[in-house]
Amino acid sequence: VLPPMKLKRCNTSGAFLDCGSRFLVTGGYDGNNLLSSCEVFDTTTNTWTDVAPLSGFRCRHCTVLYLGKAVVLGGSDEDYDNLNTCEQYDPDTNTWSPFPALNKACCYFGAAVVQEKIFIAGGYNGGVLASNGDIHFVPRNSTVGQKISSSGVVSTYSLVHTTSIAYIGGVLAPN
Repeated sequence: VLPPMKLKRCNTSGAFLDCGSRFLVTGGYDGNNLLSSCEVFDTTTNTWTDVAPLSGFRCRHCTVLYLGKAVVLGGSDEDYDNLNTCEQYDPDTNTWSPFPALNKACCYFGAAVVQEKIFIAGGYNGGVLASNGDIHFVPRNSTVGQKISSSGVVSTYSLVHTTSIAYIGGVLAPN
């Protein structure tokens, strides 16, 4: 059983850092307010530690480990407007910096890293289910994501196994 986090939070996201010994949890909602704070759980000491906060409030986002850094993708801000902005956390320097934006603002989506590419699938863009389940990726050294296919799956979470992506859950978009 894990010890309690420093702050209660939901609609958050996280990713393992450095070979799985530390787990970063980013942003979220505490029941009253959106959060920009972040915490790391250290599996070797069984403790939570505060780390540098996100640049702004963010919930309903995804976090992935990408090339040694945690990348926070999209989500919603304090006005519950969906975001296309992204930022990356460097665990060595405890700092956040900008990362290429998504091509569409979105929340409640799945994200996975395969062969140095970040794949985004499903989600919600504020009025409709996002792009009927289009799959996007943010390639290395790019300034914006690119659409690569349309799956028809929305509001999904994804799981990566070596070089493929498998959907878990979600609903099919109506035709």
